Amino acid sequence: MGTIIFGAGFYGTLYYQQCIKRGEKVLAFADNNVGLVGSYIESAPIISPQDINKYPYEKIVISVSNKNTIAEITRQLAEYGICEEKIEVLVYSSFNPFDEATDSRVIWLRDFANYICTSSIPGNTAECGVFRGYFASYINKYFQDRKLYLFDTFDGFDINDFEVEIEMGDNSFIGGRFSHDAKMFSATSEGLVMRYMPNPGNCIVKKGYFPETAVDVLDTFCFVNLDMDLYQPMLAGLRFFWDKITPKGVMLLHDYFGPELPGVKQAVSDFEDEIKRKIHKVPIGDSCSIALIKGHDF
Repeated sequence: MGTIIFGAGFYGTLYYQQCIKRGEKVLAFADNNVGLVGSYIESAPIISPQDINKYPYEKIVISVSNKNTIAEITRQLAEYGICEEKIEVLVYSSFNPFDEATDSRVIWLRDFANYICTSSIPGNTAECGVFRGYFASYINKYFQDRKLYLFDTFDGFDINDFEVEIEMGDNSFIGGRFSHDAKMFSATSEGLVMRYMPNPGNCIVKKGYFPETAVDVLDTFCFVNLDMDLYQPMLAGLRFFWDKITPKGVMLLHDYFGPELPGVKQAVSDFEDEIKRKIHKVPIGDSCSIALIKGHDF
């Protein structure tokens, strides 16, 4: 007996990791994306929802990022004869899934913020691609005396950026979980994000399409986190922020090593071609992110 997670995307993966930490058995992921069926997330197979009843589950947890699909999935499960008592809907509005004590990226951020602050390195902070503010809450906490700019559409991927990514034709993206729903990160809001912030008075929310939302930002930065996933906005972030980073400051790029988001690495390569030099890049130990260090380009 165990759990089946409905949704093999961002939310489902986060919930799977929480289950593993608790010692809870996950039998499988169920997903309506036929392109994912037959593959695995770690040791858990991704199955068609029609095959759920082949497994001895105790509960099915609906864990999706687009809240508008929850009712549809619930009806779908009812059609398969699954009783409502065995269905749970995971709501991520009440906790931060990144464990402060164990998450590699959070630990790196804490140590880097301590270095910046004790070394009296100037500059404020920013995050582009805030989603629900999970990681941003730690930026706000550790850089407690610095302003934090929060850039996001608060409505998922911009459709033009999403279409550009599709047109680039990289099979790693097209065959992955991010290519099927431009609104997969739309289940958020400014109010929800601000509830996570320990120092909300330092936050400046910039809602809308980046870089249009940044035209009035004339600040300098010691730390910027770019987490916009797609080639076009990541390149725009590099172009906008790089000259505004103070010496010894860092731009952290999430998903640089993410196999399903090749546009991130491509954006860095194309930006380096534009500025005609290589930027010193250092992995931070989370198998996903890379730090671009200002003042050490060569």
